[in-house]
Amino acid sequence: MSTVIFFEIWGKAPVTIENNDNDPKRQTVTNQLIVICEIQDCQPLGNSLWEIAGFGRAQIDGYWEVPFVKIYKLVHYHE
Repeated sequence: MSTVIFFEIWGKAPVTIENNDNDPKRQTVTNQLIVICEIQDCQPLGNSLWEIAGFGRAQIDGYWEVPFVKIYKLVHYHE
């Protein structure tokens, strides 16, 4: 079981990605998604959790391992 935690950075709240019915033009999807993993075997690409899957097809643009967590920067997939 995974836990989803959102937090503010510099007073800015996270963006909520809406489903296609509420946002057919996908205006709530940003150009990047930061995923912070607390588990050892984290697989952010293809993850079915809505907060990640709602971003759309992605590729890893950056990866950082710091004590206790792994941080991934995802961007939209480009061929």
